[in-house]
Amino acid sequence: MYSRAVGDMLDQLTHGRYRSRPHRVRRPTMGSSPRYSFPLFFDFAWTAEMKRLSLEHLPPLSDEEKQLVELRWADTTFRDVKGQWSQYLARKV
Repeated sequence: MYSRAVGDMLDQLTHGRYRSRPHRVRRPTMGSSPRYSFPLFFDFAWTAEMKRLSLEHLPPLSDEEKQLVELRWADTTFRDVKGQWSQYLARKV
C-alpha cells in the first residue's frame, strides 16, 4: 500500500483543489504485520516566490467547493499565499 500527503502550501497554491490531509500515525496492534514508513519532505527554495497557480485551464470551483475551502482555513493564520517561502516559514514559527 502506498500513501501520499499533500501539504498545506500545495492546498493554498491550487486554490484548494489539492487538499492537505491531517497526518496521523497509529501504533500497530499486537500481532499485526510491521508498518514501515519512509517520509519524504519537500521544501521550496528559500527565495521562491509564493503565489497561487493559474489554473484557468480547469473548470472553476463550484460555490460549495469554494465555501469548503474557506471553512477549512477559517481557524488558521494561513490565509494568503504571497511573498517568499522564507517569509512563510518565519510566520509559521
